[in-house]
Amino acid sequence: MRGRRATCQEVTGLVEALPLQTESACNSLDCAHYGAIILVVALVDFHHPSAVVLARFHPDLFAGVLLLAVGGFYTFWFWPGRRK
Repeated sequence: MRGRRATCQEVTGLVEALPLQTESACNSLDCAHYGAIILVVALVDFHHPSAVVLARFHPDLFAGVLLLAVGGFYTFWFWPGRRK
């Protein structure tokens, strides 16, 4: 037997024990990660837009850049241990 599984109470206790700043850093990294994924997909689809009427405005490109910028700024500004 390799080990025991954590109970729901143990996992809940671990999540509640996380400092808010660490949770914010994880959320901002997720935002930047999804922004990078959307940006890559938008760059691939840039030359072959879909048949949607508003595809000529490339909203996925703007969404990817916006998410990447906000996530990057938020990660930099609220990184745990940055302000002591």
